[in-house]
Amino acid sequence: MGQVCHLVPPDVVRLELSGGDFLDVKRELNYGEQRKMQTAGLKRDGVDYVRDLEREEIVVILAYVLGWSFVDFAGAPLPFSEATITGLGFDKVREIVRALNAHVTAEDARRAELRANPPGASALRAIS
Repeated sequence: MGQVCHLVPPDVVRLELSGGDFLDVKRELNYGEQRKMQTAGLKRDGVDYVRDLEREEIVVILAYVLGWSFVDFAGAPLPFSEATITGLGFDKVREIVRALNAHVTAEDARRAELRANPPGASALRAIS
């Protein structure tokens, strides 16, 4: 078997949302992005670090989302930013988080399947 590239490809996936909206997201995060996301959701509490529940969902959205179809009151595209995320309605943010959670779960399953059945690995054939 030849060498395998272990870099995370920059694949983009479009997630459909209600009302014709969509998100363009990273298929998966690389190690650095994953660590940055995990530590960005922490805050210092005296000597210890604790989960920052106020930022937890925003951190995940910022890590995965590359762009979206949202528009302002005049129909102009809304920039993707933390400030815009915090200005969205609660229900839309909940929908974004649910879509991202489903995406991560599906990608975890896809990677598990690839580990179990690597591309190019041939199945054993019966010889009798």
